Amino acid sequence: PVLSIHIQDKEIYNQMGNCVGYIGNDLLKYFTVYFDYVHNKMIVERGGHFDSVFQIDRSGLCLEGSPDSKLFVSYVLPKSPADRGGFKEGDTILAINNIDVGYFAGIQGVHAILSQESGKELRFTVLRNGELRRMRLRLKDPFETSRR
Repeated sequence: PVLSIHIQDKEIYNQMGNCVGYIGNDLLKYFTVYFDYVHNKMIVERGGHFDSVFQIDRSGLCLEGSPDSKLFVSYVLPKSPADRGGFKEGDTILAINNIDVGYFAGIQGVHAILSQESGKELRFTVLRNGELRRMRLRLKDPFETSRR
């Protein structure tokens, strides 16, 4: 399995095949990263949070927030729990387990929910094309998901 940098071009992303996640703030917060542009190098060292427990997203959802506390699905990882649960790019997540997403303090709070133990079922209220939908997904370790 491969962790990748979030790619805007979805076609390239889909061609990567066995991608199971993203390199972003959730991963990079464990390191101090230096860019040596002169020598064309990136230097990565242990950071202040290195020994903290790493949260693994077990949903397959890539989310973007807005200033009004709405969460939008920007990408659904193929063959993930979110994909099997019917989530689509562009969905607006309004609530998780009947709790408004604004309560969770943004994407980081929702990420904590999506990082709970494998097997946990979550219920979502989603807005898609002006229609409210009730959806479910069962969290699963992304490395287990990628083997299928």
